[in-house]
Amino acid sequence: MQKSPVDCRPLADWLGQGVRFQGYLNYWETASRTGDTALLLQRVKVVPYRGCKEQIRTLDHIWLYVNKDVPAVDKFERYGGYAAVGKVVSYTRSNGTKDFAINIKPYVSIRTHLELLKECGEPNLEDIKTKTRLLEITLNLLDIGELDFSVHFSYEEVYRRF
Repeated sequence: MQKSPVDCRPLADWLGQGVRFQGYLNYWETASRTGDTALLLQRVKVVPYRGCKEQIRTLDHIWLYVNKDVPAVDKFERYGGYAAVGKVVSYTRSNGTKDFAINIKPYVSIRTHLELLKECGEPNLEDIKTKTRLLEITLNLLDIGELDFSVHFSYEEVYRRF
């Protein structure tokens, strides 16, 4: 039985696009030449950044690359669950074949913004100004693809919430 192009190269048609993903970390290493970190995620679910759960593709594994200039938010833990946002890129393996990976972009978790919004308590002028600014920042991060939210929510659901 012939496999479809998506089955063979599930990220090929998303090359250059922003994606949200989650999976379990199995292995990581730092490249001595560039200082970048390569992470091997397994049981990965990937969806276009502005997509919805119906577009989820499940991959056995994927390599992620974190530029040395991106500050590490998490301490790496083997078999820990990880979710982030990134951009699909292509690379050439040492044997000359082409494959696809995800370059992690700087991002902010939606949980951080929800917690900050909860901390704004009493309805006074300063809290209203703070909430307004937080909502502006949240919507801007969502618009530019730097707000991480679950692969199980659609972009439209999150946008409507804010």
